[in-house]
Amino acid sequence: MGKDPDKMKKVLIILIFMSVALCQLLFFSSCGPDFNNPCDQNGSGYNTETCYGCTNECSTNGVKQCSGNGYQVCGNTDADPCWEWGTVTACESWESCSNGECSISCTDECTSGAKQCSGNGYQVCGNTDADPCLEWETVTACGTLETCEDGNCVTITIPVAPSNLQATAVSSSQINLA
Repeated sequence: MGKDPDKMKKVLIILIFMSVALCQLLFFSSCGPDFNNPCDQNGSGYNTETCYGCTNECSTNGVKQCSGNGYQVCGNTDADPCWEWGTVTACESWESCSNGECSISCTDECTSGAKQCSGNGYQVCGNTDADPCLEWETVTACGTLETCEDGNCVTITIPVAPSNLQATAVSSSQINLA
């Protein structure tokens, strides 16, 4: 006995509609979105304030905002389905927060490896503290018979009297102080 495919399609469609109707009758809105129920997340009228007593503190998941000298990220950080600002992530001491991002707020004082004289010693440019910027290191003193020139300690040269000079004794009566 042959079966009519068109008749089978019609029967199948009728069975599907009857199943959906029976499901809705027995289980209410669990068979699909209930567009009139503000607590059905699949419906068009979903409202977190009505269903959970909360409202979103921020508008977009993942967006950042500055708070003091740090930033917060928008997201769902607790049990309710609403978005709120997370805890503050502090910026480093040499950074400042702008547009939800920590950025370097220090400036280089010198060029890496440069030298300069300071008193009777020299300084080298480098990063000597916690921030990422360059500054002058502490002074390295030159030795006893040295002086600093162009950021380097150099030996002081003491002029020597020429060997062809002759010393002549002079008495105090020969000196005229007038």
